[in-house]
Amino acid sequence: MQQVSTLFRAGALIACASLFTAAALRAQESVDTVGTLSVTGYADAYYAAFSGKYAPGQLVEFETMSSRANTFGLNDVGVAVGYVGGRLRGNAEIFFGEVSETAWLGSVIKNANVGFELAPGLWLDAGYFSTYVGVESALPKDNIFSSVAVSTYQEPYFHSAAKLGWEGTENLSLELWLMNRYTGYDENNGAKTIGAVVRYTFADDYTLSYTGTFGRETDGAQPDNADAPVRLYNNVNFLAAPSEKLEFVLNGSYFTETNSVGERSDKALTGVNGMGTVRYFVSDQFAVAARGSFTTGDAYDNSFGGDAVTGNVNDFGLSFQVIPSGNAYLRLEGRTIGAENEVFGGDDPSDRRFDLVLSAGVNLSRDWNILKK
Repeated sequence: MQQVSTLFRAGALIACASLFTAAALRAQESVDTVGTLSVTGYADAYYAAFSGKYAPGQLVEFETMSSRANTFGLNDVGVAVGYVGGRLRGNAEIFFGEVSETAWLGSVIKNANVGFELAPGLWLDAGYFSTYVGVESALPKDNIFSSVAVSTYQEPYFHSAAKLGWEGTENLSLELWLMNRYTGYDENNGAKTIGAVVRYTFADDYTLSYTGTFGRETDGAQPDNADAPVRLYNNVNFLAAPSEKLEFVLNGSYFTETNSVGERSDKALTGVNGMGTVRYFVSDQFAVAARGSFTTGDAYDNSFGGDAVTGNVNDFGLSFQVIPSGNAYLRLEGRTIGAENEVFGGDDPSDRRFDLVLSAGVNLSRDWNILKK
């Protein structure tokens, strides 16, 4: 029944996207605006090997893509439809594969939202969104690596929300989010979570941003319960491309959650995480990349499950990438990931794991411009 329900929701989403597109096309017949309809299809497959005694196909720790041991797998296959025209925009996206199961809790709906321009540069959007937090996406095609950094693993993946965004200048954008919860589509406690984004681009190739969330986050807690934990996540990101061959990504976060230990406790759990990535293009079709990340603090204890897991985890990886065109990639990656406790290795626990991932992906898009004749 769950599979039938999932397929029904996916079919309903496709139908809604079709109706939305048709309505947008009809709207263009009566207003003198230019609209763009975009359709994107993508897929990513991989083979992953991990040190330790994992059963074939077993999920490894601290990973939501390329994460099944000693087997060929499909990270994702999906279709996205977007429309922008006049004072209306919208997105609908469905996807299947490992990332849908591990990061989206089995939902095949990745994005489904619609927005209206309230005033020049001021947009109100509502629906289902991928997260605005951090610099790594859930999908390999949007990232430099085909594995998830341990710092990214701790961050939210998706939201059900309404957001007010200001895009009034070329360099500065602001967003205010009102969400059901820190991560997830459903409501968990009757209270709402607030999100904020400040993004500034300077010298064209350098972007500095702040993203944060604030809200009560315990399942079943009532909004008027003074003992309910309050979660605050502050995230700062810096993206730089000083030349056509070189790009940097830096990310740092501070996490705190109050009232988190015991009944009516005033203790706050805290945590810090960070990530740095650099990629160098040896040629138009070949690149090398390195990435390191870490988490530390009691807020990240038991972050994967089980009393043995501590919040002090780190990883470092190298990637060799072939890019035959702008629409495809082939990556060979090696990574080492460590923790204070013996939490890796399946039936042969160890405090360090070594990963090897070979992944290949394709991403095809087509745009149609719509103009009233």
